[in-house]
Amino acid sequence: MASNPSCHHEPVLAGHLQHVSPDADDQRALYLTQLAMRVDPTYNKNGDHINIALIPITQKQALPLIRVRTDDHDDPNSRYPFSLALDTGSGMTWLKVDTHEHIENWRNNNSTTFHGADVTLTYGGGSTVSARLCDDHISIGPTKGVKTPNTPQVIGHALHEKITKMEKNDELEGILGIGPRKLTAHLTGKGEIPTVIDNYFQANPQIKDKIMGLYFTPLEADKGFLSLGDTANAKAVLKGEIHWVPRTKHSPAKTYYGFDMKISYGDHSESEYFCDPPIGPHATGAQPTPLVLHGVTDSGTTNIMLKPNILEQYLKHIDHTKHSNAMYSVTEEAFRKMKSLWFHLLDGEHEVAKLEFVPNAQVMSEGRAEIIPEALKIPGHKYLVFKALTHLPGVDFILGYHFLQRYYTAINFAGDNPETHTQGFALTEYTKAEKF
Repeated sequence: MASNPSCHHEPVLAGHLQHVSPDADDQRALYLTQLAMRVDPTYNKNGDHINIALIPITQKQALPLIRVRTDDHDDPNSRYPFSLALDTGSGMTWLKVDTHEHIENWRNNNSTTFHGADVTLTYGGGSTVSARLCDDHISIGPTKGVKTPNTPQVIGHALHEKITKMEKNDELEGILGIGPRKLTAHLTGKGEIPTVIDNYFQANPQIKDKIMGLYFTPLEADKGFLSLGDTANAKAVLKGEIHWVPRTKHSPAKTYYGFDMKISYGDHSESEYFCDPPIGPHATGAQPTPLVLHGVTDSGTTNIMLKPNILEQYLKHIDHTKHSNAMYSVTEEAFRKMKSLWFHLLDGEHEVAKLEFVPNAQVMSEGRAEIIPEALKIPGHKYLVFKALTHLPGVDFILGYHFLQRYYTAINFAGDNPETHTQGFALTEYTKAEKF
């Protein structure tokens, strides 16, 4: 790669928690803004014995679900499994319970201690959950899955009537919050609540590499997993090395799993950077400078969200149709002319790696497109996985499910300061897959 790239050519992330709503990702971004403002007072909205645990994930309409239970697997009377959505944009875990009697039965369980306090959790778009906090011992995954036997986990129990605007997600029985624990700091007034991931690594000090990995796949494949520990056993799905980048220093992206990157579009050896000022019809005559972007990955967001000025630079390359629900589509002919998008991972000013997003990754799979209402569809069109990000000032992009299904993503929890935790990306068999 040339040492002085120009904008003209480059030489060699609610979301699906409400995935049936056309503007769900916009609402998710608004939620992320509000949460960051609560937990980060510096954010201005204007601006060796165990190597790894592999826990299967099922994917229902871009909703990654994982099995969780709260007591001993040998108890035949326990309810197993709960299907919880994996959410990297929150840190609190809660379960949906049926009745007050259900909670009372839990209260009588020796493994459960209730705090007597309720918390209200918000997820954007009016989705709220009122949950009663308790300490419990949880197990994640199959019978021999992840347990935290020596470390009680703070979770919430939520009655059906205390959950709003999530009723259309029939598979959803709660949320497993695997985001940074800082995201819980505002809930009780007593400081941060350790997440399931924090407690797992604390309960298993023999794990040398404290790495959480997310392997999502296209809906049609449905064979993802959550991994905890050394990435060696995850290498069966990796098609190259893991490229690590530091946490961004910019608010509010640093509150989440955030990092910095540049974006370019085009052929591998001649891709064009997204710049400020932009090149092309909006050029001002000033020397264009490649944009350094600050953003996050988020499993609670379905699409790839880009700030409007960035999305505009992408769309100028594509013959597209804009729809009333702020989505974009292309004809088969326009799709055949599309080229790759490139995400250039940054460590300061140094480019760590460039991730290719092939044309087929830029459009929804047939399975995913099925959720678009028929009245909004145009026969023969493919729908882009990009939308405008308008509700999260200070964040330039959110890489949601449509990105995560193409790249293995990992967080390294080494060190006590979460803001030093690095994020890694690696190719999988689905990175350049053309049949989905």
